[in-house]
Amino acid sequence: MIYLFIGKSGSGKDYMLKQMLTNKPHVKPMISVTTRPPRVGEENGVDYHFVSDEVFDHMLERNAFVEHREYNTDFGIWKYATLRKPNATVEDYAGIVDVQGAIDIIKSYAPSVQVEVF
Repeated sequence: MIYLFIGKSGSGKDYMLKQMLTNKPHVKPMISVTTRPPRVGEENGVDYHFVSDEVFDHMLERNAFVEHREYNTDFGIWKYATLRKPNATVEDYAGIVDVQGAIDIIKSYAPSVQVEVF
């Protein structure tokens, strides 16, 4: 099972994800990969996997992501991606994605993995 949270900034996605991970300890977090710099208080490997553009592009070439996207920000292009989960047919995961990311994940894993979107 894969649980995906989608919503606008400030809509409570992070809160809902944390609640699920607390209430369902068997569910593993889908920690996104990003090229943006960490914000104050964020931890590498906990909030995101923070990587350079070069590492991101190398991972993309190696098909490490189930979905990826880029945002043109005031600080340059920031890349985000969801790591491909080799055990998604056996283990449960939950994460935050945008609408296109959810579509890509559903296309990649369905019908062998059930995906719920919130």
